[in-house]
Amino acid sequence: MAVLAGGESWIWGEDDTMLVKEQDDIEVEVRNPLYTRRLAELWQR
Repeated sequence: MAVLAGGESWIWGEDDTMLVKEQDDIEVEVRNPLYTRRLAELWQR
């Protein structure tokens, strides 16, 4: 929903490790915007 609304992400997930990290600590190719805390929680499962 946040994507469709044009919202910006302040939480980022890394594909390779499935960890939530700072945007600058993740290579662009494996960086995923996680728009909500709930989405970040689900990402780490």
